[in-house]
Amino acid sequence: MKGNGKKTRLMYWACGMISLACAVVFLWLMLIAQEMISGNENIAQLAGAVYLYIFGAAVPCALAVGMLAAVIYEIGQGRAFTMRNAKWMRGIAAMAFLECAYIAAGAVGWSIAGLMHPGIILLAMTLILFGCGVGILALSLAGLVVKANDIREENELTV
Repeated sequence: MKGNGKKTRLMYWACGMISLACAVVFLWLMLIAQEMISGNENIAQLAGAVYLYIFGAAVPCALAVGMLAAVIYEIGQGRAFTMRNAKWMRGIAAMAFLECAYIAAGAVGWSIAGLMHPGIILLAMTLILFGCGVGILALSLAGLVVKANDIREENELTV
């Protein structure tokens, strides 16, 4: 039991670090937006829309971190290969792809309005590629968890 307690604490620590990293990135984006708004008269009128867009981008990330926390908790309890974890992993993938679509739509919208800096377009493309990679990885892991769950259930029946 002691080893399981250490593993659970480590899982909670990892989840906390992921949450902290997400919060730091969110605050960094808010600082970048504030710097852009203060330096551009056209965007200053749309400050509320810029902040709302960034907050909207944080929502799927927060939901994905919550789902990741659920997976980490299950793994910490010794239930790594369950259908519940596969469901959570599919949810993480959905949030990653939703985030990619949201960022792409925002980049197109802000570009059409003539308010996008080329550096921000490059950042948006990088975030979209990263998000797609996370989504594909989460879907792949969900498939592997389903197969591992099937093998585990089959082995339990043979014993």
